[in-house]
Amino acid sequence: MVIKQKSDLTAAFIAAFCLFFLSVVGQGHALEITNMYPSMGGYEDYSYGGVTFHHACVVTDSPYHIVDWYIDGERVGSVLGNGVWTSAYFNAYDEIPGKIKGTVYKITAKAYDPEGNMDTSSYEVRMFEPIVIGGKKQSTWEKSTVTGVKGYNELSRHYFDGTDIIMDGYVYAYNPTDNICEMSAWFRHSNFDTGWSAEHSAPTEEIGPDPKNKGIKRYYGSYFTDSSILNFHVGGPIEEDEEFTLNVHIHLAADGNGTTDVWHGIDDRFDNTFTAEDNP
Repeated sequence: MVIKQKSDLTAAFIAAFCLFFLSVVGQGHALEITNMYPSMGGYEDYSYGGVTFHHACVVTDSPYHIVDWYIDGERVGSVLGNGVWTSAYFNAYDEIPGKIKGTVYKITAKAYDPEGNMDTSSYEVRMFEPIVIGGKKQSTWEKSTVTGVKGYNELSRHYFDGTDIIMDGYVYAYNPTDNICEMSAWFRHSNFDTGWSAEHSAPTEEIGPDPKNKGIKRYYGSYFTDSSILNFHVGGPIEEDEEFTLNVHIHLAADGNGTTDVWHGIDDRFDNTFTAEDNP
């Protein structure tokens, strides 16, 4: 009887130890997220017309059962696993529209394994919505002739980085016509309250129909803003009682076919006011 009791105790101890060991092993192998990053686009990205091609990717150390995606705490989608996948993707598309000064979103992934264990990870992305003026000018009763050039003028962003207020943009043009046109462009950043203004030009070039014989290409640009010239220096965070109103102007012009076409901001003015709310 004594030996039998010892055997029962030993068996019970072994069973309890096995259960403990298996539970520890199971906990040690719970799914974990090993990486999360923007797989298309970056931590600063752009939308056009409210639509973006920003993609997020999350990577797990073992196959996931399901991944739930959140934007600023709101669930926006899920990806169901297949027992093999360890990477899941989310296309933000129209979920994170930007604005010219930038909007910050927090993208979160919650990954679950088949046992219900969960791990989570997040990153922030700042989305910009450029202002674009482009296309071929159309004739009107006021202006019956156009150059036929297709121009593109983009103010990509106008934002505060914590030290400087920055304007970013570029111009581009294409001449599909038989007319040679002279292209020019300039960029300006101004504070009308203080009288500060900075400006620089892009090269003046001819674009036209015969690049092989005359060395004239059909394309103009792309030419970009030079932030080293155009930055408005604040020097640190904007104080609660401070505000800065900055005007940006990007000017693209085509001269040819007896007329001039211009792509530029509405009424030659585009203002943004920056306050402490714009501190990064």
